[in-house]
Amino acid sequence: MSRGSFYSFFETPEKVLEELAYQCMQESAATLGDMLATRRITHWHSVVDTVIEFYRSSFEQPLIRELWVGQNLTPPVRAADREWMQDVAQMLLAALGQFAPAFAEFTLSQSVVAIEICERLFQYAYTDEVLGDQSIVGEIRIVLIQYLTHYSKLDQLQPTRSTAKGKAKRR
Repeated sequence: MSRGSFYSFFETPEKVLEELAYQCMQESAATLGDMLATRRITHWHSVVDTVIEFYRSSFEQPLIRELWVGQNLTPPVRAADREWMQDVAQMLLAALGQFAPAFAEFTLSQSVVAIEICERLFQYAYTDEVLGDQSIVGEIRIVLIQYLTHYSKLDQLQPTRSTAKGKAKRR
């Protein structure tokens, strides 16, 4: 394809990157949705593991690294990326909602923060290493689980040691 033909579709090189970024966002949102819908998730930690696997596979793609790790995003793509983050946060919220009442009060805003944490730390993990710094990826899991645990009601669902001992003594 000649350069002239190419530019009949795209006015500038930035428009090409914008279109590629939009396609990446659409495809990746569908991929994460499929991953969360088709996996047998029996514990909320599996939701975190699925999100991490999704990000790992996304950031291993050269185009994703170039655009998102390199922050080569135009203002329209940044705006679309914010909407994409909202969509992904909604998916996380819905996936965690399956574990009610533990996450019954977890909000979309808190879900957005969790996804932002994940996104920024993955950008950091892939800054200098094509396959990502796996020690940082491991830390991402810890950070997400601790953050989500903070907002869950897990402590209210499990008996404390003193409650369990009291019940044992009454038997």
